[in-house]
Amino acid sequence: MNVYTLEIEVDIPVTGRAMLVYNAEVDRLCHGCMDKVLKATSHECGLCIKCCRCTHCPGCMQVTPLRTCGACHGCANCCRCIACNGCGMIYANIERICNKCGGGKECECCFHAPGSRSAEGLRIRRKVNLLRYVPGPTDCVRNPIPRLVAAEVEVCGFNINTVSYSTMCTIMEAWNISAVSDGSLPSGGIEFNTHPAGGDLLVEQMTNLCAGLAAAKAYITSSAGCHIHVDCRDFGYFDLAKLLRVVACVEAGLYSIIPSFRAWSEQYCRFWAPQYLLGLHDAESCMGPGDTDRRRTLLYRKYILDKLYGYHTSRSVNEAKQNKHGSGRADRYRGTNVHSFVHRGTIEFRMPPGTVLADNIINWGILLAGLCEYAKHSTMPKVVERCKELEEPTLQIVGKKYKQLPAAYIESSYSLLHTLAPNAAVRDWLADRRKWAKKHTIAEDFWEGHS
Repeated sequence: MNVYTLEIEVDIPVTGRAMLVYNAEVDRLCHGCMDKVLKATSHECGLCIKCCRCTHCPGCMQVTPLRTCGACHGCANCCRCIACNGCGMIYANIERICNKCGGGKECECCFHAPGSRSAEGLRIRRKVNLLRYVPGPTDCVRNPIPRLVAAEVEVCGFNINTVSYSTMCTIMEAWNISAVSDGSLPSGGIEFNTHPAGGDLLVEQMTNLCAGLAAAKAYITSSAGCHIHVDCRDFGYFDLAKLLRVVACVEAGLYSIIPSFRAWSEQYCRFWAPQYLLGLHDAESCMGPGDTDRRRTLLYRKYILDKLYGYHTSRSVNEAKQNKHGSGRADRYRGTNVHSFVHRGTIEFRMPPGTVLADNIINWGILLAGLCEYAKHSTMPKVVERCKELEEPTLQIVGKKYKQLPAAYIESSYSLLHTLAPNAAVRDWLADRRKWAKKHTIAEDFWEGHS
């Protein structure tokens, strides 16, 4: 049983971090302070006594290495608390939340059915409430980014039996993963929507999910994609402007690590981000040295929404905000989907191709969350300084398709992306991914299966 994942009794390979639990009784390194310790002076979580933060759960009466909920003090397996998407208020042992907007009924943040307690308006969070899990420094070993990430993993079909079906159901139940249909997939295809997770919990979740997909012999074709949602609910439009400046300059690099048949697609993941850089420059041309932060933010908001929807009136934007599809002009079918930020507070990256390999999903998540984290914690002058060499060339390609871009520009964009990668493991993956993408130039060659 992998105590760092969940209590799922299926044959799932444990992560390197969980293997620390089963080390021999000789000296070993505490992976918190990296001091050598004896097993007698360390806890089973792999940390020495001074670093161990394991807590006692009043629900299951077990000592757990996972952080406990601040409201009910239960572990991730026992916690039934929910958080209102509107005000963030935590409700202990209450399972009422709007299925459409995520607003709490008691705090009146739900605007769909005020005062309603009908079963249709409820969403029950089962065993793990990952939104209540805040990774600490010792929980970000494999994934250094604590920001929440969710994936839409598209699968084209299965060769499933009773045992593997039971395994998949157990994994989905434990991680709150939902399965939905998708019009872009062939008959029998399913899209798995994972629950948001950050830090090493993201690694464990994707490892478990892909182990289940392998057991079910899931396969993909060129029809499949893997969309990554990064939680940006802590972003204002000034933060969004910093992120879009970075993404506009590295988007060509992101497209260079996916197969060309997907990079050239105009249907579901258009090459688009340079348009936003043009909007940022238009906003900055209206700014003066005495402008307040509020005025600068409002100008960024106006010109970003103008590029996104083609208009910026409050009524029209509010109408588009309530609609998953935006204003009906395929606002979300871009490689970097900013409409998702307006609609639900996440940035959706739609360019990753389909995959059933955990390493690919994990590294995509770490890379893209790292870009968001960099933008959030950097000043605008620092972002401008980092991107200054690519800004002018990026403005010159506005309106062009990816296959029309100069090779020198793509190489410069990839170099900046490689520099901004959060750690060496992701940089190595980027290099391997680029070599892989060059081998898959046509849709008929694209196949990962479950290898």
